[in-house]
Amino acid sequence: MISAVEIARDMTHEKAAELVTAMSSKTALRKAFDLAGIDSRGLERIQKKLDEYKVELDERREEEEKRAQAIESSRDEAIRYLENLGFTAEDLLASRKSKGPRKRAIYQVENEDGEKVEIEAAVAGKPPKLLAEHMNRTGMSREDCFVRDA
Repeated sequence: MISAVEIARDMTHEKAAELVTAMSSKTALRKAFDLAGIDSRGLERIQKKLDEYKVELDERREEEEKRAQAIESSRDEAIRYLENLGFTAEDLLASRKSKGPRKRAIYQVENEDGEKVEIEAAVAGKPPKLLAEHMNRTGMSREDCFVRDA
């Protein structure tokens, strides 16, 4: 006999939806339980498992609602605190300034074939693969490869 764990492990979302839809019909339930030979004690065990699962779902929903309320309460408290300091939402949003476009430069490097090529890359941050390989191979720094601003 296949265990319920094995059945659940192999079940797809579509098959689960199909099963739940079929099990919501009294006729389908009656036929399935009759074919499986499930008596009233078996039905009581199934009902107990369903009741336990419903309790779990209800507890999970309550926890999610409590968390949402706590977040909303904290947000409202933060807004009141900032308003008491004299800030408005517009003040806070106005203080967010764009850093502007990233600075880029042209670098001259040698590719694997020994040809000198120019590449465009950011001035800061992780260098592109070709530039990094060139710097590792030659011992040059990013500044040594610099040609001009892009």
